Amino acid sequence: MKQFITSIVFILWLCNSGVAQPPFAGFDDYIEKGMKDWKIPGMSVAVVKNHQIIYAKGYGVKETGKPEKVDSETIFAIGSNTKAFTAAALANLEYDRKLKLNDKIQAYFSAFQMEDTFDARQITLRDLLCHRIGLSTWEGDFTHWGSKYSKEELISKMRYLPKAHDIRTSFGYCNVAYMLAGEVIPKVTKGVTWEKYIQDKFFVPLDMSRSCTSTNELSALGNVATPHTMWRKSLITLPWRNIDNLAACGSINSTATDMARWLIMQMDSGRYEGRQVLPWIVVRNSHIPQIPINVVPYFNKNFPDSHFLGYGLGWFVRDYHGKMLVFHSGAVDGMVSMTVFLPEEQTGIVILTNSDAHNFISALMYQFADNAVKAPYKNWEETFLEQHFEEEKEKNEIEDSRNPDNKPSMELRQYAGHYFHSHYGQITLRFSGNTLTAYPSAHPGITGTLIPWDGDKFICEWTDKMWDRSTMNFTVENRQIIDFSMETRPDLLDPTTYIFEKIKE
Repeated sequence: MKQFITSIVFILWLCNSGVAQPPFAGFDDYIEKGMKDWKIPGMSVAVVKNHQIIYAKGYGVKETGKPEKVDSETIFAIGSNTKAFTAAALANLEYDRKLKLNDKIQAYFSAFQMEDTFDARQITLRDLLCHRIGLSTWEGDFTHWGSKYSKEELISKMRYLPKAHDIRTSFGYCNVAYMLAGEVIPKVTKGVTWEKYIQDKFFVPLDMSRSCTSTNELSALGNVATPHTMWRKSLITLPWRNIDNLAACGSINSTATDMARWLIMQMDSGRYEGRQVLPWIVVRNSHIPQIPINVVPYFNKNFPDSHFLGYGLGWFVRDYHGKMLVFHSGAVDGMVSMTVFLPEEQTGIVILTNSDAHNFISALMYQFADNAVKAPYKNWEETFLEQHFEEEKEKNEIEDSRNPDNKPSMELRQYAGHYFHSHYGQITLRFSGNTLTAYPSAHPGITGTLIPWDGDKFICEWTDKMWDRSTMNFTVENRQIIDFSMETRPDLLDPTTYIFEKIKE
């Protein structure tokens, strides 16, 4: 009997140490090859099966060029995987009869407005949680992300975002909508903040002791990964970006093992180790699609036998080889992550990485899912890598488009001045020493150098490496500068074209 108990203890130790049986043959080799191909410094992965963590392991290093290894307890930013927590919080408050998801948002924020005032009166909490409020994907994030604006200011500024479509007709992924939803929590809980609710309702009962809701808490926790990105074809480190002003949309930081406990609860009818963390109906309803996302199998090269894709409450949902696949990705400066599970197979995986310049998280997700449903073999890493090379080729073509012979129509000093956008605020261009420099008011400390590119088109090279470069196209009429249009990282930050009008002196 003593030998039997010792064996059981040893097996449990193996599981907790991350050296248990991997989910499929060649799993470690697959990850290590993917990390090399995509230049990922470090990863942490946890696998759940039948309500247990069966595999948890770190790969690579916390920071390139340094020896500290990643393990299953290393903290990463989980980005938009935060949204499932926020949606679960509001759905649970509905269960507790504190609110209804079909409540109008103006019942909680009477001054809330959108460009279309009729839409503003109709938007509900549910609309916020499933990205159907009429905005385009990532719209406004240049203004929101890491800016000086408070939550209250960002809510007030939503009225200046241009309407892309009628509410509830199209999917438009919206970060600021989730922040707004999170701000309802203190209004129905006698002042309990989103941060406090997440801590008490989820982190504590799920034993997520190495998870937090702000970068301000990282130093006290220790064992933290460093963010990385590709800049000018070189891998560089980034500082952690504080996004507390958008907290409920993406500010949770966590570990692979902590997030695995979250997945266990999702698949075990809202329970964790016998404790009912959430009512089953709350968990189940979050997995039901609330709005379809355009996908048809006959034009889908990667997924020819998938027939629907939708968004529930904080989760993407799709059919996959006849099974249900529930997943979400997350991205914060220098880090991307993925959580995915197949409820019918009672299995899931958490993938955390400390680089944002890759899509290996999707490759590993589908490789894992294929194994779980016993689908025909396909090397997803090769598929996504090929697509990545095509995207890089397009970027290089843009890079090669410069026409230095086509000079600006005005002298550089004449482009200087104050320019205003109703949603963002002001960008000031200053001329000094034959250099034109941009100063964005919502992001103090960041500047950009304007480089003539092709006529009145300039490239702005920002000191913030995540912003990288923006295109600035100036409108000049009768030797007068009217405005400039600008995009900043449409691939990762905000695809919106901002038009900054020149303020007359």
